Parts: sequence; C-alpha cells; structure tokens
Amino acid sequence: TAKLTEVQAEKRALQEQLASNTEAEALKVAEKQSLQDKVEDLTAKLTGVQAERHAFQEQLTGQIEAEALQVENRALQNRVEDVMTKLTGLQSEKHALEEQLTSNTEAKALQVEKQSLQDQVRDVTAKLTEVQAEKRALQEQLASNTEAEALKVAEKQSLQDKVEDL
Repeated sequence: TAKLTEVQAEKRALQEQLASNTEAEALKVAEKQSLQDKVEDLTAKLTGVQAERHAFQEQLTGQIEAEALQVENRALQNRVEDVMTKLTGLQSEKHALEEQLTSNTEAKALQVEKQSLQDQVRDVTAKLTEVQAEKRALQEQLASNTEAEALKVAEKQSLQDKVEDL
C-alpha cells in the first residue's frame, strides 16, 4: 500500500505536471495564435499601407507628369508666341514688299508711259522739223515767186512804159 500510495502520488504529480504542461502548451498555442493574428493584422495593415503608398506614388507620378506637361505646354505656348511674332513680322514684310511691288509696277508703268511720251515727242519733233523744212522751202518758193512776180510786174511796167512811149 505504501508503494501504491507512492505510485499514486507520483501519478498525481505527473498528472499535475501534465496538466501544467498542457496549460503551458495551451498558453503557447494561444500565444502563437495571438501572434499569428497580430501578424495577419500587421500584414493586412502593411498591404493597406503598401496600397496607399502605391496610390500615392501613382498620384505623385501623375502630378509630376502633369507638371511636366504644364512645363512642356508653357514651352509650346512660348514657341507658338514666337512663331506668331515671326508670322506677324513676315506679314508686315510681305505687305511692305507688296507695296513696293505695287510702287515698282506703277513706276514701271510710268516709265513705259514716259518712254511712249518721249517717243511721241521725238515723232512730233521729227514731224515739226519736217514741217519747218517744208515751211522754209515754201517760204523760199514764196520769196522766189514774189521776186518772179516783182520781176513780172517790173517787166509788165516796163512793157507798159514802152507801149506808152510808142
């Protein structure tokens, strides 16, 4: 019986130790589960933070791209303004050249008209010279005719004088 009591005491001690070990094991399992739950929570939070980070990066990338597009847009607007300024200058230059061309065309027309008038003056001068030559010839002929007429009159007078004398 003493041996039985001793064995039973050892058995109870082992059972208590087993119960204690089981409790410790249950605590470890509960602790492990709690840690796993915390890891899952932290993993979920990390996933959320990573998603937020990714969204923020995309937003930041979008903002950077938008700013780059704005810079590019400003540069393009500046180029458009430069081109418009150059275009305005070229249009002014074109207008000035057109006016000069019109002026040159008018000057050319005036030059042609002047040449035509000079040709007419030359023709009229030649005709005038010809008419003056004819006039001189006629005047000479008239003078010659007048002399001849005067001679005829003198001759006639002389004949009349002779007729009267006779």
